[in-house]
Amino acid sequence: MNRDKFLSTAKPQAVTVPMPETGEGESVLVWPLTAKEWTAFQAAQQTNGKPNKLADLVRERLVIACVRDESGQPLFTADDIPALGEMPAGMIERIVNAALKLIGITGADAETFAKN
Repeated sequence: MNRDKFLSTAKPQAVTVPMPETGEGESVLVWPLTAKEWTAFQAAQQTNGKPNKLADLVRERLVIACVRDESGQPLFTADDIPALGEMPAGMIERIVNAALKLIGITGADAETFAKN
């Protein structure tokens, strides 16, 4: 494979995550983060190499980062963090698990993420 082919094939593909709690047939689209977005997401959780207050909101922040509409525009903003924090954990975990899988985090790495 050459550079041009590699760079031209990496197009993000969303996955549909069912949300039966919101109604029959309801779902959200979870988009993979780009490498740049993932780096920024991780960096925002630390100050001087130590977890900061954003680390406590990791699930809510990942939902904000990954749940988007059909055109890739975010459905949520940072203003939605309190409301997302009050949502049923099962709904949020389905989204988080899909997002982590799209990012390539599985198994032990996903468990480590969940503990943070």
